[in-house]
This record gives sequence, structure tokens and C-alpha cells, in this order.
Amino acid sequence: MKCFEMYHRRGRPCLQYHIVRCMGPCVSGLCREGEYQEAVRDVRKLLEGRNQDLADDLRARMEKSAEETPV
Repeated sequence: MKCFEMYHRRGRPCLQYHIVRCMGPCVSGLCREGEYQEAVRDVRKLLEGRNQDLADDLRARMEKSAEETPV
């Protein structure tokens, strides 16, 4: 069983979700598995000391989002 699926059992999100400290993977429909896996990869990079890789990835995502957002 994948980690994302393991936490998908709750009926409502916890306080951490409401104060925007959690993506809410424990409740079906709050976040997609791809989003959750991306967040896990980001945290792993941070904990492994790969800060520049993480910063580069975040910058690329920000630039892509800015291009896709209408003015």
C-alpha cells in the first residue's frame, strides 16, 4: 500500500490542514496523489541538503505557473 493511499481514510481534515500546514492527504479529494508525491520529493531534497536543486525546481514551477496565468 502506498503512503498516499494509507492516509486516505479520514472523513474530515485535521487542524493542520485548516491552518495550511498540511495538504490533507488523509481525506479523499483534498489533494491529488501527484501533488502529494511532489511535496514528498521536495521535502526529501531539503532533508538531503539538496537545497539548490530544490530552489531550481521551485523557480521553474513558479515561472511555468506565471506563464500559464492570464494577466
